[in-house]
Amino acid sequence: TIQKSQTTLGELQTQPHPLLENLKNIRNNITETTINCTNSVMENNITVKKGEEFVLTCKANRTAGYTLIPEFNKDIISLIEKKFQASSSQFLGAPGAYIFTFKALKHGSDHLKILTKSAQDKGAIIDQKAYSIIVE
Repeated sequence: TIQKSQTTLGELQTQPHPLLENLKNIRNNITETTINCTNSVMENNITVKKGEEFVLTCKANRTAGYTLIPEFNKDIISLIEKKFQASSSQFLGAPGAYIFTFKALKHGSDHLKILTKSAQDKGAIIDQKAYSIIVE
């Protein structure tokens, strides 16, 4: 017989998956740097070693028509992954977070900018946060 599942989408998003948890544990060369991109701090410093990965987590409300775009020197760091993770709330329009994974490519420094663009204003930049990246 076929058994129907009563699991909701919200429950699926909040349940840990064993394979994903194992991947998180394996990737021990990542520096977890979580910064709330909506705060009033204009400049943050991030120091990483060459070859090391780091993660920026920026709260955002994509369903309200906002997207976050990183700008950086591609010779110093590279963007490995960009994803949006919805909050565990099941309410329509609930905020979530953009998760950016970068890798330090060579020694030096850079200014990483996270631009907030508005779909309602034809992609106009409505906010910008800057981060000093130092690659040792």
